[in-house]
Amino acid sequence: MGDEGIGTLNIEDEGLVTVGGTTFIGAAGSVNLTGGRFEFGQTTLAEFSAINATSGSMAGDVTHGGYTDVATLTALQNPMVDVTDVALTNSGVLYGDASLGNALVNTAQGEVEVMTGERMRLGGAGNINKGEINNFGGQIRFDHDLTNEADGFIGGRGQFVADGGWTNSGVMAFSGTTDILGDVVNDTGGQIVTSGGATTTIFDDVEHNGDEIRTSSDSRTVIFGQASGAGPYTGDGTVYFEGDLRPGNSPSTVSFGGNVVLGTTSTTQIELGGLTANAQHDQLDVTGTANLDGTLDLLPLAPYTDPATRGTADDFTIITAGNRSGTFSTVQYDGSTLAPDFETDGNGSFRDHVAGGLFRSVTYTSTAVSVQNLLASAGDTDGDRDVDTVDLTGMIINYTGATGSGTTWLTGDTDGDGDTDTVDLTTAIINFTSARNSAAAVPEPSGLLLLVLAVGCLAVARFRSCRREWP
Repeated sequence: MGDEGIGTLNIEDEGLVTVGGTTFIGAAGSVNLTGGRFEFGQTTLAEFSAINATSGSMAGDVTHGGYTDVATLTALQNPMVDVTDVALTNSGVLYGDASLGNALVNTAQGEVEVMTGERMRLGGAGNINKGEINNFGGQIRFDHDLTNEADGFIGGRGQFVADGGWTNSGVMAFSGTTDILGDVVNDTGGQIVTSGGATTTIFDDVEHNGDEIRTSSDSRTVIFGQASGAGPYTGDGTVYFEGDLRPGNSPSTVSFGGNVVLGTTSTTQIELGGLTANAQHDQLDVTGTANLDGTLDLLPLAPYTDPATRGTADDFTIITAGNRSGTFSTVQYDGSTLAPDFETDGNGSFRDHVAGGLFRSVTYTSTAVSVQNLLASAGDTDGDRDVDTVDLTGMIINYTGATGSGTTWLTGDTDGDGDTDTVDLTTAIINFTSARNSAAAVPEPSGLLLLVLAVGCLAVARFRSCRREWP
């Protein structure tokens, strides 16, 4: 338009003009958009700025190669014209404070700079970074998505917002206080680095299958959303999970080079598909300290079946750590909350009786957390896989002799009829062993008879004094 003479293009009402290649607007040319849509293909920033637009919409690629304050890009700030389908392809430097309605395509030569107190907004979709986006204490905001490609760099401190989410195959590096809003997909080749005593807070979900999320010494990474994926968390710093932690990709082992804090509001989901860590069940491998709290959600996956159907006991190590601190406040198995029926040590471990002699157990050591699906013999009231004097004593203490008392397996009701009576005592005596997991150490007949008499006497003593003296 206006290259070799005066030329004018008016686009009105529902009019549509589509240019398949490049739009040139000369000194004697003018384009007036008062309605409809102008798809201009490609044009320079200077020529795009010459379009007189009062309403309607535009689409196309605007090229930029200079050093420009975005506040001067008034044509991209016009609230009366929809420019969300306009991409500003930057091979120069864009800096400053402005709200632009377009998308950004930052080439390998392109740089974007936001300083303290500044806010740069881009309203279009399909944002791409192959160059550098630097935030030195302000806010850079994308109303839609942003993809940081393999050679792209995003860094600094301040606020980074992508309402449509971040996809990272390059480097995102932060030093200082940094907030990231929008779901983050750390993809193949992706690195997210926090260093220099900094804190990076990710408020939404993180899917990490990239090269690393690194938290250097004295630095912190905080994740409030759901964290998933099999990528490693490297560095000596501390990673905080305040939302759902779902390690692996059904299932996997996730490694941490530093410390891990599972917050009070967190839910750690561990998938159990078999006994082999990484290949069949999830595991957290923590080099530093694992600080535990929140909910442990154990999720059995096919083809795994409970030991009760197979007659074997299963042991899973779900967390290994240089040190372990704290315990989970709640444990769920396949959607049901397990009740900590009784303590087995001073570290918060518990065993929950399920049915038919099956106990589910979560135990803690100074360096590990384990889950056991334990089979127990009838009469094994404490779930330690033997029937001994401890179990018999507990049954005698809870002896009722009548139904309807509401007793449980843990108090000696081995046949599930609601009481602890001679049937239960007899069952326990038949299964009596003097050593854990040993079926061979059965009392001699004379000793067994004395034990039966003692049990009967002590049981009756619950209701009246037993005065018989033994020879």
